[in-house]
Amino acid sequence: MKVQLTDLARVAPPPSGSPQVIRDWATIEARLGRLPADYKLFIDVYGAGRFWGGELGIAPPEWIASTRDESPRGTIGFLRSEAAHRSDDVDVVGHGSLDEIYGTPTDEYLVFGVSGCGQTLLWRTSGENPDRWPVIATNGSGIDYDGDGMLSYLMGLLGGTAPTAAFDEEWLVDVMELHPDEPYVRVER
Repeated sequence: MKVQLTDLARVAPPPSGSPQVIRDWATIEARLGRLPADYKLFIDVYGAGRFWGGELGIAPPEWIASTRDESPRGTIGFLRSEAAHRSDDVDVVGHGSLDEIYGTPTDEYLVFGVSGCGQTLLWRTSGENPDRWPVIATNGSGIDYDGDGMLSYLMGLLGGTAPTAAFDEEWLVDVMELHPDEPYVRVER
């Protein structure tokens, strides 16, 4: 996991210094439930914030907790519908079987990130071990799946090494050109 964080830091270095908000993960998880270890490590090093000028935000746990019951119903409805019907009009990308990628119509999700272009990043909260929750990203017409967690997904997406159906082909180049000096900006309150 720390290797993945180091790899991500080569692509998009964290801001200098430590995040201003030091999180008490035991208290947060008592309220929210267990969270993936790679997410907690990311937040402890990077802090909550956004990549390249706001084009991809990673939410703080307080936001996740406050919006847990208000997650985007349209996005989750889309994912559940695709799990049931597997439309030919939706592109899917990921390492795994189609059953793993699509999930089931009754799966639960937890949003942890959003983009300025309409994509949503979620964990499919299947199973009791949050370190095994796959990451799902969607824009409503494509689905990305990464069974290896948030850091793996971010490294593949931001490093340009993994295909994506949820982000346009030129998205990464465009955001890096628009904000070359802002690979990651903390947004903490």
